[in-house]
Amino acid sequence: MHITATYEQSAAEAYRGTRVALRARRRIWWACSVALLLAGGAQIALGRTLLGVLWAALGVVLALQFTVRVKRAIARALRQSPGSMKVVLDDEKAVFRKPGSKSEVEWYRFVKVAESEEFFHLYLAKVTVVSVPKRAFEPAEAAEVSQFLTALPNYSAR
Repeated sequence: MHITATYEQSAAEAYRGTRVALRARRRIWWACSVALLLAGGAQIALGRTLLGVLWAALGVVLALQFTVRVKRAIARALRQSPGSMKVVLDDEKAVFRKPGSKSEVEWYRFVKVAESEEFFHLYLAKVTVVSVPKRAFEPAEAAEVSQFLTALPNYSAR
C-alpha cells in the first residue's frame, strides 16, 4: 500500500474527529462532572455551603475541559500551523506533513488504530489522536486503508 492524500481541515472538523475518537474518555469525564455537581448540591442542601460550592465549581470546570478548552486548543494549533495536511500511508509507516513540519510514525508505534464513519483514528497515546478524514481519500483508497488498518494488531473495532 502506498496512498497519498492532501486535505484542509477546519477547527470544527478537527474537534468532531477528536470528540469521536475520545468518546469513552469524554463519558467518564462527564460522569465525574455530574457526580461533582450532584455532590456539591447535596453539600449545599446539608448546610455545608462552602464545600458544596467548591465541589460544584470543580464539576463545572471539568465539564468545560472537553468542550471549550479542547475547541480552543484545536483552533490555536490550526492557527499556529496553517496549510494543507499531506498524509502518506504505506505498509511501514504513516507520514504527516504540513508546511514547516513532518512526522513519521511506524504502524507498530500507534497504541491503537480505529475508524469511525467519518475518520481514521490513529492514536499516538491514549489521549493523543490524529483523526484523518475519510473524505481526503478516493473511495477505493479509503477502502484499502480501512482493510489495511483492520489487519493491524493494534486495530480496535468501534
